[in-house]
Amino acid sequence: MNDALPGILRRSCQGLRPSLDLATASAIASLADTTELADLAERHRVAPWLAAAARTSPVLHDQELLRPILRAAQRQSFATLPLMVELSTIVDHLNANDVPVVVLKGPGVAGAFYPDRGLRPFGDVDILVAESALPVVRELLEARGYTEQHEDGHEGRIHHCHGLFQRIFVHEGQGHIVEVHCDHLQIGLEPVSMDDIWERSEPMRFGRGEARVLELHDLIVHLAVHLHRHGYNRLIWFKDLDLIIRQRAVDWAIVRQRAEVQGCLASVAQALSLLQATLGTPLPPAATRLYRELPWLHRKIARATWSPDDIVALKPQRGLRLRRAVQFAPEDGIIRGGLPSLLFLGRRREKLRVLAAAVRRNLAPR
Repeated sequence: MNDALPGILRRSCQGLRPSLDLATASAIASLADTTELADLAERHRVAPWLAAAARTSPVLHDQELLRPILRAAQRQSFATLPLMVELSTIVDHLNANDVPVVVLKGPGVAGAFYPDRGLRPFGDVDILVAESALPVVRELLEARGYTEQHEDGHEGRIHHCHGLFQRIFVHEGQGHIVEVHCDHLQIGLEPVSMDDIWERSEPMRFGRGEARVLELHDLIVHLAVHLHRHGYNRLIWFKDLDLIIRQRAVDWAIVRQRAEVQGCLASVAQALSLLQATLGTPLPPAATRLYRELPWLHRKIARATWSPDDIVALKPQRGLRLRRAVQFAPEDGIIRGGLPSLLFLGRRREKLRVLAAAVRRNLAPR
């Protein structure tokens, strides 16, 4: 891949609205072929943003040069549209059955922070429901042609303080994926004050139905943890945070407090540091301090594990292999599933209790 392309793509995605400065537009115009740039943008789910930015530039008038970018944007937009319709229908059905629902990630962020919903593609639907509502939600999805797929062969709760990981439902005909969550973080522990998170959530329309979305500060924590769990491997997830921070007055003391309570302050701090390096997001001192105040050794290990240079260069990260650094899952083995999260994230006393109980079970006579 042309080494200049990641920088071009990152600069193309900066700002509140799609636009290109003269230097970035000229760099695109100098390419003999934009196919690689279009492929990179599609992999990072920012092809619609790149296409919209390119259309604003008088420098980019060569339609043949822009064709790969426009086609990539069209593919992502066309793939998202039926998912948006499906989400609206699911929300409508949940409303009819008095099931409260919070829509997570892409669709909610698109509606609240993007200048046009079509600029924020997504590949699946994520919803948050109460654990008690799971049987009703499963029945509704199965009636629509979905089949549940048990992630990693696990179903339900593995240890006494385990937060339920997502339930994945796949539509047999359309291939749509709906992930049903009972907590918004998926770090392997029961979220603290989940009732408060529901209470703070805010209403939003999705087609004919009404759902809720996470309150601003809860949303920042949620998106940062999600970004960390996936190894910082998509630019669109950085762009979500970038737009939120550029548009809203964030109380960083609240972000710190909520992240500390949930045991994921390191995730938030690292995501913000990488966000500033990747998209030039303007962060106030209260935000940048979150990373600077992490222990030196923690920062050293994190940089070695998730190389900032590689992330800024948009190189593929080992997100799936490293997710246990964020998710506490001792059922995958104490070394692989327990110790990484103990090292990188908080709530260590709870995790140590679970690990100690697992050791005692393993040592008990059979």
